[in-house]
Amino acid sequence: LLYFCSRACTKDSDCPSAMTCAADGCRYREPSPGAIGSPCTGGSDCTSSTCRDQVCTVGCFGNPDACPAHYECRGQGLDQYCIATPAGCGGCAGDPGAPWWLVLGIAWWVRSRQRNTASTN
Repeated sequence: LLYFCSRACTKDSDCPSAMTCAADGCRYREPSPGAIGSPCTGGSDCTSSTCRDQVCTVGCFGNPDACPAHYECRGQGLDQYCIATPAGCGGCAGDPGAPWWLVLGIAWWVRSRQRNTASTN
């Protein structure tokens, strides 16, 4: 989140179209322009001078502590950047869900039960 000089307001229509009225004046919606996570077309759009996949980011080089909350360090080698964690995920990059063998075992069990029921009828 970056802060910009603003004017006082009482309603959203008092602010420029890209801003909303907050208790302390007109503010951009988060992420504010140039901040990590904001859209970009090049490094000059970002305070970090780093634009990857049309989003402002910062390098983390394998250091998860370099990323702010709700971001995780992703990539390989020197090409590692803070990327937003998917909404509702809570860092699910290391949580692949149910093991494949468990899913396969349940599918096999259901299928065998269907065969046994069909053969007894």
